[in-house]
Amino acid sequence: MQTVKLKVKEGVYEELLSLLSKFEKDEVEVISEPMDMDFKMNQEHLAVELDDLVKGKAKLIELDEVEQRLEYIIIKHENTF
Repeated sequence: MQTVKLKVKEGVYEELLSLLSKFEKDEVEVISEPMDMDFKMNQEHLAVELDDLVKGKAKLIELDEVEQRLEYIIIKHENTF
């Protein structure tokens, strides 16, 4: 058998699966990738984050503040391990 990976628009996806389901299992097997949902969720989240950056809505912080926050978190949790 050959393997084909497709990128399909949301509206076409169900129709494509319906069409593929008409074939016998030994002719066509749909292989779902478990990471696809996580990837899609991350992609959507990052698209929103990028949109906020582009529109100037994102809250940005200086590197010094990041270091302070990380130090606080480390101190807070260093005895939990």
